[in-house]
Amino acid sequence: MDNVTAGKNGWQSRGISHLLKWPLAAVFIFSLFTAVYSALSVSTDLQDHWVNTKALLSGSNIYDGAVYSQVSSMAASQYGLPPYDVYPIYPPNCYFMLAPFALMSWPVAKVSWLVLSLILTFFLAKELSNGFCSGKHFPLLLAALVCSIPWRQHILFGQNAIWSLYFFVLAARLSGQNKTFLSGLALALALFKYSLTGPMCLYFLVYKRVWKNFLVAVGLHGAVLGFFSFYLHQSIFYLLLTPLKWCGHKSGGGAYDFLGLWSQLGGKPAWIAYFFSVIALMALAWLMTKKGVADEGGIFALTAMVSTILTYHSMNDYIIVVFPVAWALTRERWDKSLVLFCLGIFLVGYLRGHYFHFDWQPSHAFINDDNPASPQSPSFKLTFKSLYMISYSLFWYLSIGILGCKLAKSPEGSSRRVSL
Repeated sequence: MDNVTAGKNGWQSRGISHLLKWPLAAVFIFSLFTAVYSALSVSTDLQDHWVNTKALLSGSNIYDGAVYSQVSSMAASQYGLPPYDVYPIYPPNCYFMLAPFALMSWPVAKVSWLVLSLILTFFLAKELSNGFCSGKHFPLLLAALVCSIPWRQHILFGQNAIWSLYFFVLAARLSGQNKTFLSGLALALALFKYSLTGPMCLYFLVYKRVWKNFLVAVGLHGAVLGFFSFYLHQSIFYLLLTPLKWCGHKSGGGAYDFLGLWSQLGGKPAWIAYFFSVIALMALAWLMTKKGVADEGGIFALTAMVSTILTYHSMNDYIIVVFPVAWALTRERWDKSLVLFCLGIFLVGYLRGHYFHFDWQPSHAFINDDNPASPQSPSFKLTFKSLYMISYSLFWYLSIGILGCKLAKSPEGSSRRVSL
């Protein structure tokens, strides 16, 4: 009788699997097609970076306000690109990574970056499958990534979070294989999106207690920055800090970080957002040093999630939802807190808190106040849209808190280590 029951349950499981497989495959194909089709006609963020990189390589100080106007005009007149705010929000050591694409024509560069992003999407899902799930669930992780709204927005605008996250995961694997220089090289490439992967370096420095690969990465960035300091006749501090001032123009509402949330609540940035950022980093570092935390995959996922709440991040950065998804797949037992954890991930990654249109507003400290054309932050009003966005932030923070508590309370040796 037990054998008959087991066979019946197995048949039912296979039936449910086949029943779900085709609808999920249809959603995957639809998401992939719509993202690629849109990217071929939009890619505005990539256009921004491509134009700035070309101007930077030609010897222009793209961080100067007057030069910015010339670069914007050049984008429209010389390259026939639609008018767009080509703010130089990255230092030269980051733009330098786009040098091969800047040597291409715009149509070729756009298609090449799209193809590269799709390839890195595949390898990112593969690395997470191998690291978290021992090679299992690769199709599910790939589908979870491609079907997420952050990934589709990433592909649509030609962003660089996939690039940075893939090379960060690669750096983690190479570090585990004691390939220090290669790990440092991968980490240097990962720091393209430094606001996202910079805080994640605590995984190496505090949890893994390795620093040589980090020194290699910093050394490579320092060498490139030193070259451009000599090339542009500007100080290194100027090249590092001025892009942060331009970031203020790109910051907007609808983000889930502390700065974006506080902008919705108070209408402008305030010290309390930085206070919460410091507290979050300190809590993460404390957890990493706590004895008995053996769940390396959980620490890795938590580090990625915390990095999204420290400074301004646009929606595409939240493709890191695939990290907690990969961690959740390794759980053998589910409870109410894990269900809430997954609910927060689902809301942010698949329902999107920026569903409604939010007016652009500053949520960054380095605002160009002497520019009268810069947007002004409205005072907070209790509206359905503001409550809608705030609720998504709170659910995201709740998921982070749940994962942190689970890691802090897990008994020593009870959690499986991952092969990162």
